[in-house]
Amino acid sequence: MCGIDWSELARLANTLKSPQAGPDSVSDEEWRTIDQALDTLHQQGDWSGLVRLRLLFLDICARDTFTGSALVRRLETSAIQAARELNDKEHLAMFLGDQGHNFHRQGFHQQAIESFDASSLYYAELGNHTFVLRNYHMTALCYRALHQWERAYAITRKVLDQVPQDDPWRGNPLQVLAWLYRDQAKWMEAEECLRDALQCHERALNSDILMAGTLADLGEILGLQGRIEEARAAFTDSLAVLARHKGQYARQEARTKQKFAEMLSWQGNYALALQLLKEADELCCMYGHYYDELWKIEMAMADIFLRQGKFVQAVGKMMSVLNLRQELGLSQWGFVRQVLVRVTKRLLTKVKQSMSPANRL
Repeated sequence: MCGIDWSELARLANTLKSPQAGPDSVSDEEWRTIDQALDTLHQQGDWSGLVRLRLLFLDICARDTFTGSALVRRLETSAIQAARELNDKEHLAMFLGDQGHNFHRQGFHQQAIESFDASSLYYAELGNHTFVLRNYHMTALCYRALHQWERAYAITRKVLDQVPQDDPWRGNPLQVLAWLYRDQAKWMEAEECLRDALQCHERALNSDILMAGTLADLGEILGLQGRIEEARAAFTDSLAVLARHKGQYARQEARTKQKFAEMLSWQGNYALALQLLKEADELCCMYGHYYDELWKIEMAMADIFLRQGKFVQAVGKMMSVLNLRQELGLSQWGFVRQVLVRVTKRLLTKVKQSMSPANRL
């Protein structure tokens, strides 16, 4: 079809998939080239071309620095429409699954479940039961985020029952199980799951980002147990892994820094905690918005300001949290419940740490 410079688009795609590439690796004019290609393909009704364009930019549609952007969302929905028009079930299943991941990353968990379920229907038709199971696994993350813990736990257990012990992918549901234990303040069980998950990731290919996320979770759990130096080491290792992919996984880096900052705030190191939270905030706002991560960052800042007696700043951050949750379509009661859960966990942390052998000596 006329009007599409596929060689230029391929060059842009190649530039953007570099591990160190970020949104500023190409100019605004070059970004507009992708946008214009989408417009042209839509005008021409070139469904195959839209699928081709989506596949060309496969990497930025899967790496979380880019997937909050309006352009990537448009590329995603256009490709899904095109695959439907072509009755291309293989690509439709893949695109819907990727859309589920991106909805989840941004905090739109109910929409993510709908995308994963739709993707699974196509994968089941194609006989690809591996990806049906992986989509099912991802719904557990979404149900947990929606506070449907029992459902998330049941799904995770069913997934683990179907994944062989020697399958490296087993690390993914083990990590979710660790989160569910963490929600119940079962920190020893959570730590065991995370260490098992790390062993699985070490056996997997291209598992850097999985390692980084699991190390951040381990740092959090170690911090909750009062093992501060071990926790610092885990957070540092997580950030070192992410430094090798500096441009591609800004949300993951923000997530590690947010967890690290929360531990530091418990230790009274407010200055460094706020510095890390500000860096995390900038990373989440770099390109598109990750509201689910942003409200946690704002909540952590509000907590620190309250501890410092800076009530005006704390109220401002709490209002920001409410606004972000409104963007996600979450209820006010859901927010209050989150606050109560956080306060309860903090109290449990203090009680458990005060009962540790080191503190009783």
